[in-house]
Amino acid sequence: MRVVWSGEISDFFNFLRGWDGYRNADVARMNMRYDFIVAPFKPFIEDAKVLDIASHDGRWSYALAGAGAAHVYGIEEREELIGSITRFPTRILSNASLLSTAIYIENSIG
Repeated sequence: MRVVWSGEISDFFNFLRGWDGYRNADVARMNMRYDFIVAPFKPFIEDAKVLDIASHDGRWSYALAGAGAAHVYGIEEREELIGSITRFPTRILSNASLLSTAIYIENSIG
């Protein structure tokens, strides 16, 4: 598969503009990453089960669900970040997508 960038930047993450912790430059960078990481691979993502390790606030889990993944499981160690994804708009997700809440796993080492 050959991936070719169209030269246009998507607006997938524009809903984050103005939110606490997201500068306009951050949102623009995330949109460019979306164009390289998610958009070209939508045919492979559709109906897939995806595991997002170190999912932070769930932005990439959200993007993968929006690209048509059947199930997205996010794993995040920092308890304060879990639940952030519930702030994201649900309108962007396809009806077939199920976005699972990130899982907090306590550190049991040591």
